[in-house]
Formats: sequence, structure tokens, C-alpha cells
Amino acid sequence: MNKRHKNNPPVSGEVVILALCVILVMITLSQILVVHHKFNGRFQRAARPRHNNRNRQDLRQLEKSIAALMRQNVPSIERHDELLRGEVFASRTVNMILRATNEAMEFSSSKNHPNRELELYEYDNSDENQRRTSVSNSLPNTHIRSNISLINSRNNNNVNHNTNVNNNNNVLLTWNQSKFVNNKRRRVKIKKFCALEPPNLQGNFLAKMNLTEEYVDLDEILKNNSEVLPGGVWRPKNCVARYRVAIIIPYRDRLAHLTVLLSHLLPVLQRQELDFRIFVVEQHGNRTFNKGRIMNAAFKEALKQYDFQCVVFHDVDLIPEDDRNLYTCPSQPRHMSVAIDEMDYKLKYDLLVGGVLSMRIEHYTQVNGYSNMYWGWGAEDDDMAYRILHTGLKITRPPTNIARYKMIKHTKRKPTAWVTRSKLLNTAVKRFKMDGLNSVKYNVVCIHYKPLYTHIVVDVGHLM
Repeated sequence: MNKRHKNNPPVSGEVVILALCVILVMITLSQILVVHHKFNGRFQRAARPRHNNRNRQDLRQLEKSIAALMRQNVPSIERHDELLRGEVFASRTVNMILRATNEAMEFSSSKNHPNRELELYEYDNSDENQRRTSVSNSLPNTHIRSNISLINSRNNNNVNHNTNVNNNNNVLLTWNQSKFVNNKRRRVKIKKFCALEPPNLQGNFLAKMNLTEEYVDLDEILKNNSEVLPGGVWRPKNCVARYRVAIIIPYRDRLAHLTVLLSHLLPVLQRQELDFRIFVVEQHGNRTFNKGRIMNAAFKEALKQYDFQCVVFHDVDLIPEDDRNLYTCPSQPRHMSVAIDEMDYKLKYDLLVGGVLSMRIEHYTQVNGYSNMYWGWGAEDDDMAYRILHTGLKITRPPTNIARYKMIKHTKRKPTAWVTRSKLLNTAVKRFKMDGLNSVKYNVVCIHYKPLYTHIVVDVGHLM
């Protein structure tokens, strides 16, 4: 034992002092951590319950809304389609009678109509959807010509129509044997369908342009688009458009963006030789935005005013770069804004259909339109993608090198909480037959026919 004690070196006072210092430091740090933990714990206990309770309340309210939706008595998609057709037919009939009355009054008030002419359309049997057997009369100082054959002639008792098809040159000829005008027979003009590939396309015309709001002048836009009729109506003069397209733009407090979009989009649509009409739909008031509801409302109201074959839903802040990206009627739903500059001209994910989406009327009614349950920003487009795929349709896209868009820089709105969006997306397939066109509720506040577009203001309610 003595040998062992002799071999151990003596403990110096410096080592003892160092050990005590280390112990004191550890005690001090532990106290700091304890105090910080207590303070942080109080903060979290005070703050977290409010956040979690908010989410729980939103989810409970959403579950109640979904349950109420599934219990409500709404017509089936097929039945609603029939009801919508009847409603549209009645509305168009009233509009046709009003137009016919106005044109008849213009006709009777003027004795000379040197520019009055009978237009004949080429009969193209390559596309069933493009066959036209109607004849339209053009009158001077008439803003919107009717597509119903010879509306003015219905007010004339001495009218006889004969039709003959010349199979050799594939042209439908129609004669109107009515009274002469100033003892002169009416001039007959034969119109052909526009070319399948529009000849005046420019390609990528916006590649080097810097989008700013300062250089856009509204008077300059009106001057460059003088042939666009009030309400945003245009059709080619020298040929019959192969497609009738409604452009629906959801809008709120972005007049500068809308002006920039119209300055670029209108020339593109004219170079593509489309029969088009632009509808700008705005939600009444400044409450939480519901894009799906105003899209469905705009679709219904547009049908009442314009006989279109397909609809293009177009964000107000996306400017097309290439006019070869055709706004025509696709055989399957077409996502047109594939490459956006803000996203490095890459598609973020395969189900993306937001931005610019083109659909035929029958496809939009087949998927029952957009969901009405997405308040705020985000996920309503993904819901539409689920509907498209679930109903057996396909999402098609143009090539990336032409489906290019520039996004106007703006302050982005905060999206809806993810827990709410995910809950809705998880029930998208379950809800789509009850939630959409057949269940949308809205009131039309006003409809204004602006020089370059039809402005529709709708009240779609508010978030409960």
C-alpha cells in the first residue's frame, strides 16, 4: 500500500482550481438552459394552441361543408347539361329577337344600303364541327352580326329561300329571293374557311421584350385593334374561322396587368384567324377570392352571349411569347402554359394545368367544371387535373419551345393553409359529381361591353 501511494503524483492546487471552474461553468450553462426552456415552453404553450385550434376549426368547418355538399339535392351532370342547354337557348332566343328588332328598325329607317351583301360559306366536310349552313347579312353600323340565317328577312313577308349544294367544288350556295334594293340585285360574296395553318404567324415575338407597365398605352391598344368590336368580339373578314373560342380571364384589382395582356393577346388571336370573344370576370366585393366559382359563373354567362366551341381560361399575368401556340379547340384538354420564365421554362409537375387551360364545351361539362370549395389561392387547378384524369380525358401540352409565357412581376398572395388544400384534394374525386357547374350559386351584378372585352361582375358569396 505504501508503494502505491508513493507512485501516485500529488494533486496540485492548480488542478483543483481548474476542476472547480469547469464545474461552475457547467452549472451556469445548465441554469441558462433550464431558464430558456421554461421561457420557450411558456411561449409555445401560449402560441401553439391558437395555431392548432385555428387549423382544427378550419378542418371541422371544411368537413361540415363537404358533408352538407354530399347531402344537397343537385341535378346530375347529365341532367344539368340538359337544363343548361335550355337556359342558354332561351337566353340566346331573347337576344336574337332584340338584335332582329334593332336591325329591322335600322333597315326601315334607311333607304339606301349600298354595303348590304349576302355572305356564303364554303362547305368543308373535313371537320364536322365546322360545317355551317347559315347565312348572315351584314349591315353598316351594326356591331354584332347574327349567326342566325337571314334574321332581317324574317320581317319580310316576300322571302323565299332555296338551297343547292354544288358537289363539284364543295361550296354551299344559298340564294335569298327577296326584294331588290334600289332596283339592284344584292352582291354575292363567297367565303372560304381559313387555312389550317394561319399564314401570318410570327413565331417567338416576345423573346427579347421587357414587360413593364409603363410602355402600354390604352389609346395605342385601341388604335392597333380598331377592328375588334365592343365586347371583345372579332372574326376574320376574308375567311370563315374554323374555331369559335371564348377567352375567360379571372380578374381582381389588376387593371395594369389586364392592359398588358390585351395588348399582346389580341394581335395573337387575330393572326391565328380565330372567331373569338374575350370575357373578363370579376368577383364582386373584396372578400376571399374563389377562382373556381367565378370560372363556372363566367362559363355559364358566356354561353348565353356567344356560341363558342371551346373555352380558354387565362391568368391575367401570363403573356404569350409565341403565336404558334394556337388557341384553337383541342381534341383533349390542353394545358398551354407549359414553360413560364419565372419557373425557368420548366414544367413543375405533371398534374399542373394552371395558368392557361383550353377545353371544349363538352369536356368542361363532363368534368363538371371547377370545384366551388377552394377559397383563397391554390389547389383549384390541381383539383381540375384530378377531374380530367378521373373522367377518362387526357392532359395534352404543346411543345415546350412554343408553349412559352412571361409572367408579369407582382406581389404574390399567400396561399390557403396546406391542411385545408390537402383535405380538399383528397376528396376531389369523391366530390366532383356534386361540386361544380351543377351546384355553383352566383348572382350577376352587372355586364359591361367594354371596347376590348366583356366585363362580367358576379357575386359568388363569401367564406363562412
